[in-house]
Amino acid sequence: GNGKVRDDIATMERNVGARLATAGVTRFGIQLRRQAAATAQDSAAVASFEQVFDATQTVLLDQLLTALLGLCNPTDKFGRLVKAPPMDTPKPCSTYGSDAIACSRDVGCVFHSLPTACVNSPCVERCDEDKCKAPVDGDAPVPITCLWNPDTEECFQEKICEPKAEANCTGICEWTALGCVQQPCVDKEGEQECVQDPAGCEWTPTGCEKACDGSDKAKCEKEPHCQWTTSSCGTGDMLCTRAPPACTSLSDKDSCEGAVPAVCQWDGAACTEDACGKYTETEKCCDEQPECFFDVSSAPAVCVTEPPTDDCDDKAPCECKKASECHWANGRCMAELYGSCPPTDYVVVIDGSDATKASFSRHPQGFYALTAQLRDWVDGVPLSAEKAGEGKASELSRAMIVQYSGTASAAKELTPKSSGTHGRLSGDEEELKTDLAWHSERFIGGKGMLEAALTKAAATLSSSTSDRRKAVIIVSAGEVLDLAALGAAQSALKDIAVFGIALRRGAASGPADEAAEASLRKLVSPAARFTNLEVDGVLAQMQSLCDPAAEWGRQLLAAPGPDLADRELPCIQYGDKTTCDSDMKCVWSEQGGACFDSPCVQMCDETECHDNTANNCTWNAEENGCERFPPPPETDCECADRTPNPVINQQECEAKAPTCAWDDASKTCTKDDCAVNNPGYLMCIAEEQICTDHDLGACASNYTCECPPPSVLDPTASYGEHLAKCLLNECEEQCQTCANGACEDQICTDPEPTLNMQGDWVCSCPPPYEGVAVADKAQCKIDECKEDCDHCGKDKCGPRQTCYDKNSTKMGDWECKCPPPLNKTVVAGAVDNCDWDECKHHDLCEAYGQECVDTDLTTTGNWACNCTPPSNGSAFGDAAWCTKDECVAQCSTCENGQCGDQECVDTNIDAESVGDWECRCVPPSIGDAKAAPANCKIPECEAFCDSCANGACGTQTCHDPNPSPNSTGDWYCQCPPPSTSINVTGKVEPCEYDECHDYEDVCFNHSQVCVDPDPTLASTGDWECRCIVPPANEAA
Repeated sequence: GNGKVRDDIATMERNVGARLATAGVTRFGIQLRRQAAATAQDSAAVASFEQVFDATQTVLLDQLLTALLGLCNPTDKFGRLVKAPPMDTPKPCSTYGSDAIACSRDVGCVFHSLPTACVNSPCVERCDEDKCKAPVDGDAPVPITCLWNPDTEECFQEKICEPKAEANCTGICEWTALGCVQQPCVDKEGEQECVQDPAGCEWTPTGCEKACDGSDKAKCEKEPHCQWTTSSCGTGDMLCTRAPPACTSLSDKDSCEGAVPAVCQWDGAACTEDACGKYTETEKCCDEQPECFFDVSSAPAVCVTEPPTDDCDDKAPCECKKASECHWANGRCMAELYGSCPPTDYVVVIDGSDATKASFSRHPQGFYALTAQLRDWVDGVPLSAEKAGEGKASELSRAMIVQYSGTASAAKELTPKSSGTHGRLSGDEEELKTDLAWHSERFIGGKGMLEAALTKAAATLSSSTSDRRKAVIIVSAGEVLDLAALGAAQSALKDIAVFGIALRRGAASGPADEAAEASLRKLVSPAARFTNLEVDGVLAQMQSLCDPAAEWGRQLLAAPGPDLADRELPCIQYGDKTTCDSDMKCVWSEQGGACFDSPCVQMCDETECHDNTANNCTWNAEENGCERFPPPPETDCECADRTPNPVINQQECEAKAPTCAWDDASKTCTKDDCAVNNPGYLMCIAEEQICTDHDLGACASNYTCECPPPSVLDPTASYGEHLAKCLLNECEEQCQTCANGACEDQICTDPEPTLNMQGDWVCSCPPPYEGVAVADKAQCKIDECKEDCDHCGKDKCGPRQTCYDKNSTKMGDWECKCPPPLNKTVVAGAVDNCDWDECKHHDLCEAYGQECVDTDLTTTGNWACNCTPPSNGSAFGDAAWCTKDECVAQCSTCENGQCGDQECVDTNIDAESVGDWECRCVPPSIGDAKAAPANCKIPECEAFCDSCANGACGTQTCHDPNPSPNSTGDWYCQCPPPSTSINVTGKVEPCEYDECHDYEDVCFNHSQVCVDPDPTLASTGDWECRCIVPPANEAA
């Protein structure tokens, strides 16, 4: 077709679809499009086809033949739905696709896992008996033996398992419904070939084995290394898992540490099982345990106790600065590799198609492993902490995760709509982790259709603020199938850095990996923004976006965005001495030729900082930290020389200002400590304290620091008043006791009671109210529905009810509300019942004489119309199509009812169509009658003589004197005139015609005798008259 289906599809399915399905008809649809790129009209047409046909393709006209030929290819989209030929029918090896069992049964084929394909056996290429019987090179786990067939003169591969009976089907063979077949996985060489086998294989130290998966108990218990057991993750499900080793029975270290799976541990005296080992059943199950992690370093992967970690995220400022691998910036501690991240809005588009459902490397499912890698990335990347929708300016990043697959109609499923980020950019770590949990639970599956997700990414970044760079990272494991439809989305992303990661299932790429890579490369430019890697490499690749020395880091910095020339980086990122020296937290190493953290930044105490004179450390009050400062200018003590003959004159003294100052009264050059230390080197806290030099000219320091009123020096300082902070508690000034001042009955706090931090006092509402205000009275509110409010009503609402607090400034006004459409509400109490019987609000079923049933009173949209007996049929949210097979009522099984021994057929099972049932005679009888028994006949002449023209009667005429089913074998053939043959019942006699019977008188009148040498009907005109020869005595 070439256009949208215009019929009412629901009606058509009721009237036609059910009959086609009953008849076993498969419906294929091919939608022709006018040009290479699909238009909106093409997409609408395809969508309507997909509702009608079992399989649909959209092609150009010159591709139509290829699409039709796909019906003959069992690996084609169409061909997969066509009934396969019998197992014994020889086929080209490639048509077996990934069906390893069918391939292995064909003597001319052999199955390869890497690449995944059924190919010709090496035996079929040997064309004479001697070559056929020669050994096949190679040391495969299951060796190939060739045999010669002398009858066909062909060489074929010996099948080890197929000839065996069930009792002998052992070893590498197993008994199935197809007979004895070779076990999957056992013939795979190396881990790479093993894990890419579509049969689901797992690599172990002893070789390739069938993975323990699925929910079939019988299949599970057939595998000696598997066990059927209850899930350890609290779901109550029964599942198939690898049987754990009996660790406690292993008596030595080697056997303990070599057990498979690797859940045993040697404590020096005995072998015990790791407490996390029981959670190995799935990677997700393991990750959900707080002290466990999924270890892919062993084969197979196992769940083990997570070793102690020293994450930067958990460190306080001082501890962060002391750790060489960590970096403190923007008020948080992060791994040093994240320290140079440019502020960026990231949209990560992940493959949710069937391609990621399979195992990847040692991960049971690629999709979950991918979300786990992104969860670790979210854990470390510097995020702005702003929640989705806030849109605050920040020097940190935001992100969004979008899943792609299916068709454009599945766009609503690509991001969460009611949790996490709600499908928006977010700088909140918990919101993003909620999104990733949502994705891991809602794997879409289906085809690799990218258009909806890429359009979502472009629309999201179009509203991104200019203070951040913009990047899209596409992570794909399968071929992108809708490249032709991505033009609009690509145009919208032309000013955005698009990166691509093609995931491989193993260390090397298979054909499917290569197809995925080829399609993704078409979306990524320049090529430096594309990479191909295993799923465990995703985290490191994402981290490289923050490294200006890495390729992806350079590409991101080259993308449009704010100027980052003056940003502060981890010291190790500074590549030259000048830049390094300009950052007071860093120090240049001449010996190492690199920039490192200054020892000063590790000084967490102000006194400790000032005491570290060897590294010239000084305290930065604004950042509340210690850093390196350049040494003060040298002080020339000749300024203090008070001899009558000064060593320097006024001009020389003033040239050394501010180190020296000329005292005109004493005509001497003096040193002013306060001038020497200003600006920038003053030991008193700059812009806070007042410096006074009590002995001008003395080489020794004789200055003091004083705080301006009403501030006072910190009395707790142990290192003297020179370095003491000036304290100013604004709460004492503003709120007195916080009862009658600006805060009134609220709580006043001054988070930084120092002179240089004024205006930061805060009024806080007393519990259970919430609210704070800086330098002002707070507006107090209370959300009575919040979980942490002990006396409030969140848990008092009943099932499916929602708690609302209408007025956050007063107590006792919370209410419980039923979901729409009931909307029943109770103030300060639970609604007694939120059940909603939709049948009470829909009269459609009654209008059609049908019964309305609401199958679930707790949700909406599940009411159905059911046909009343004896009619059958049901439909959700609509009137049902009612069917009634009258044969059930009229003829029972058509043996004992009105039809007797005849067959009953209802030609129209619509409930409104009555009286159209028929009784039909059972072959070879013929006859039918509507709503009554048929008058059955057996036309024996048709059965035996084929209308007496070409059948047994030949040219004779067939007669059946009694066509009743009770009278058989009474037919006969009648010869046409002038034949004189006698009819014989139930058999055929040849037709005879003795012409002398008609012409005898001619001869007799001449005293002659008539003779017919060939008295058959086929031979006429050959009669003759013969003279009568007299007897011998008469002749004499």
